[in-house]
Order: sequence, then structure tokens, then C-alpha cells
Amino acid sequence: VYNTSSGNLVFNGRPNLGAVNPSDCVDMDCDGLKKSLLIDIDGTFFGQPSTAFSQAEYN
Repeated sequence: VYNTSSGNLVFNGRPNLGAVNPSDCVDMDCDGLKKSLLIDIDGTFFGQPSTAFSQAEYN
């Protein structure tokens, strides 16, 4: 990673609530962006072993 602040390493947007139809909800529109996990086991990405995950409780 070159010339990037640590706050900009990972971006995981929130679901587009306008695309969500509760009566016909598929996983990608409703929960796809709320279920991601990034594990840096040896620290090559974050500088130390770390885990980043999305905000699953977002509605």
C-alpha cells in the first residue's frame, strides 16, 4: 500500500435502502454489505495482525 492513510485502507459501504424490498429481499440487497470479514493474519495489510468486519447491526 503506497501513500494511503490507515483510515482509507478498508471501505465497506452500507446497503442501499432504496433497493431493499422487505417482501422480496435477497441477501445482497438486504445483508450483503453487512456480512464481510477481513483477517490480516501476519500483519502485511494493517501493519500488525488485525481483523476488520462490517457493521452488521446497521438497518
